[in-house]
Amino acid sequence: MDSHFSKYTGIDWGIDFPQISDEWDEAKCQQYCQGIKRKYARLTTAWTDDLHSEWVTRNYLAVKMILSASVMLTTFEYCRKKNVRIVQPYLLYYAAISCCRAVHFTSPDFQLQHTDLYAMTHQKIINVTGDHLKRHFPGKWAKARLFLEELRADREMFSNKFPALGFARSDGADNFDRVVELCSLLAENAELNSECLEASFRKNVTRNYGINPEIVKLCFLYESDMGEHLDRDDYYRTDYMRRKLNGPYCLSMIATEGLVEDFFGSWCPEEDDQDQYNPDHNWQIIFPFH
Repeated sequence: MDSHFSKYTGIDWGIDFPQISDEWDEAKCQQYCQGIKRKYARLTTAWTDDLHSEWVTRNYLAVKMILSASVMLTTFEYCRKKNVRIVQPYLLYYAAISCCRAVHFTSPDFQLQHTDLYAMTHQKIINVTGDHLKRHFPGKWAKARLFLEELRADREMFSNKFPALGFARSDGADNFDRVVELCSLLAENAELNSECLEASFRKNVTRNYGINPEIVKLCFLYESDMGEHLDRDDYYRTDYMRRKLNGPYCLSMIATEGLVEDFFGSWCPEEDDQDQYNPDHNWQIIFPFH
């Protein structure tokens, strides 16, 4: 099947979907896009300021999840090269979980309360991801669901018990390739969802809507028991979306060249040192943002 889906989504930003095209034929792709557009239409035909704010926020957070997974996986590559194995189970697990959340953020099937988009537990994330894959990627779901559980078990093992033999090189290498494949599939799915939302928005929303600051602050304000932290880069990007984008555009449109460069640049070493981790290396490891 052709990996270019614009005739099904109605949006053409030049994105290919190689992982999904290996799983679906044209009939399945058309069925999925039509089905999710019908679900989005229930929202876009009754659009409000709050819905506008929620879906701008959800799409921005989905972009962040995919970018963060990319940083974690390229960090894993660096750690493997340098024999830093103690962090590898964490990097693999949280990269996978982040891409699961990108799908949840972009799907109308997941009714997330905008008051706390981060509230879903890891077990629920694994459960609903398994259910989603079972419906739409039946050839992948059983192994993917078990694999997510295995990754979590590895992470918990080294958080709570710490076996003396440590984390084997072979386990890390095998799991890395599988995580990259799973993350790529999930990232493509999140992009596909967002393209279908953009198409529905363009079709049904005919006027401008405002931004509810109590919702979009979740893009840049991080709360914990120790207080609040406002991220200036996130605030700038959110304000840019408010000024320049009149709706919930697809992820590849939100992830401008400047946003991507700034995100990875935040993880660059302060001094030029060829031996240090370079976030610009292989940064398109799971999805071709700009």
